[in-house]
Amino acid sequence: MQSKVHTSCMTAATWFLLIGFLLIMMALTGTLLKALPISAAALYLVIGFAVGPGGFGLLDLELRQSDKLIEHVSEGAVLVSLFAVGLRLQIRTKLSSWVTPRRSSLLQIRCSLPTSRCVTRTTPTN
Repeated sequence: MQSKVHTSCMTAATWFLLIGFLLIMMALTGTLLKALPISAAALYLVIGFAVGPGGFGLLDLELRQSDKLIEHVSEGAVLVSLFAVGLRLQIRTKLSSWVTPRRSSLLQIRCSLPTSRCVTRTTPTN
């Protein structure tokens, strides 16, 4: 069985429009989704099922032959998830809250630079 993507209706531009539409809908319905008894992840799972062969059949993939496409889509999903989490983070910008991380990072840099110099000098080159 060969991997088939229905290219007649799902070109790259169509995929970009679909993903853009979903991202805009995510942003616009954020407060509505909080009021629903269903999580946003479950809703996106339903949307994925509707796009796949169980729903409208817009996407029909063989896993072994479409590994690169699945890899790229997964990377995009991770980036979008990290972006969404980053938007929700509240970083304190007070100088006093950064004292400990700054001290520990400076200590790490001061220890790692001489160590790396020592390792590179003692490593034989061919």
